[in-house]
Amino acid sequence: MNSKTNNVRSAIRFILALMTMFASFGVAAREAHAIPAFAREYGVPCETCHMTITRRNEFGDLFRKWGYHWPGAPESDSAARKQEPVEMAPSLFANVLPSRLPFSVIGSMSGSYVTDPKAQHPLTVASPSLTFAAGGNFGEHIGFWGTWLGQGTPNELYMHLTRLGGRRELNLMVGRFEQSTTVFKINEALISRYALGTANINGHTVSTGRNGIEWNGMFFDRAFLAAGVVQQGEAGSWPAYYYHVGTKFGGVDYAGNEPHYDLDRQPKFTDDLVINLDHWGYHSTLRAKDGADTVELRRLGLDLKVRYREAAIWAGTMVGSDVDLQASRSLKSFTAFGEASYQITSWLTALYLYQYQDQTKFTEPVETHDGGFLFLPYQNVRVRAAVGHSSLTDQTAALQVLFGM
Repeated sequence: MNSKTNNVRSAIRFILALMTMFASFGVAAREAHAIPAFAREYGVPCETCHMTITRRNEFGDLFRKWGYHWPGAPESDSAARKQEPVEMAPSLFANVLPSRLPFSVIGSMSGSYVTDPKAQHPLTVASPSLTFAAGGNFGEHIGFWGTWLGQGTPNELYMHLTRLGGRRELNLMVGRFEQSTTVFKINEALISRYALGTANINGHTVSTGRNGIEWNGMFFDRAFLAAGVVQQGEAGSWPAYYYHVGTKFGGVDYAGNEPHYDLDRQPKFTDDLVINLDHWGYHSTLRAKDGADTVELRRLGLDLKVRYREAAIWAGTMVGSDVDLQASRSLKSFTAFGEASYQITSWLTALYLYQYQDQTKFTEPVETHDGGFLFLPYQNVRVRAAVGHSSLTDQTAALQVLFGM
């Protein structure tokens, strides 16, 4: 038996032990309500907007598109907000923050183990981290959102002006925000970060906050469009321009209407099928500190979400055809991923993520495989147990505990 096989088995044994421990914890967990800001404000559990924290579900995505208002007529939001605040009793950190405070804290602790025999420290425990988030709305047409890691500039801090003139087609985001390009944002990643959004390619990362203004709107109840201008880098840098077009088939439409079913007929496969298809583009120029233009950025992307009951498949691709302005050469890049998930129970979800990257600077393409389980002992606590493998590294096993309050 070779050393590589032993390393693989060591990683598997490590992660199985973790899974067993937390599975037994999850079985004993009681049904819990949520406590972060929006759940407290509207008197609903976290699962109303999240399949698991911090990934939004179908309704959570709609709630964000409506500028953090309850979808539907203005009276729908008012009625939802008049409900009694959610009971905190069965949740972890119950009643720590006031019910009407539009503020949340997200904390995480993690550790990993790598099977590489050359690693000086195979077992690594990362420092705990805290993310501060604030969100809410003022009246019928103004929403706000912000996230801060406790140092430096906030990743996001913006106002969302919604339904201007009473039209769902007229919404504006102003401030610092993640642009409406790829739908796979930082908070959507559960097993591992999406390289499509977070990888630095030619000095540019897609999913990060930038200062600017964006128009977005919902058309014909099933189409979403957005276009914006943001500051690519520091003050004085070139602006970036982007667009996003998307459509949705099945499920709740963008007007907040539930699908209608004829109870007198036999159920169809399509009754529980929801498909989101989105396309986006991004263009800008990077500028060096001396004022010289360095790289012209050009990105095109295609995103796909398919959900059928408890199963979901997510996939995305991004093509870059940049230009090195100083060397007069093209910088090609291609990034793609596919993720399959299945919610086994309300507290246990299995996921597998495959990612592929091919860039000009790489000597060969990079492939990664990540798989594992998410446990929800409480709705506001998430435990991730995962194993991973990359064409650049050996096997790894990781454990993370994340909570929101």
